Amino acid sequence: MSATQGFLIGLGGPILAAVVAWIGHLWMRRSNRESNTTADWAAYAEANSRDMAALRTEISRLNERVDELDRRLRHEQRISRAAISFIRVLLRWIDEHVPGHAPPAAPDILREEL
Repeated sequence: MSATQGFLIGLGGPILAAVVAWIGHLWMRRSNRESNTTADWAAYAEANSRDMAALRTEISRLNERVDELDRRLRHEQRISRAAISFIRVLLRWIDEHVPGHAPPAAPDILREEL
């Protein structure tokens, strides 16, 4: 082996080692980044699950509230319709049985209904 060949082999060994080390370093960084990303996604998925559970609970509570308000509204509407119907009957009764006397004026809000 000549001196030039020995020099090139002596120089190529460290260069080859440096290239292999650099490739290994890049591979490790990529592996770490992927494992960090996986951990980040796992944490994100866990936080998302907690948030979704909280939202489902809140939606369920709000649905119950809407249902209760809907029941109350229907009850109030039934009472209002019955009251207006009864007032109409009373006004007709007054016209028939108490001639010459006008009933008190209805409030503005009821005038259109009566």
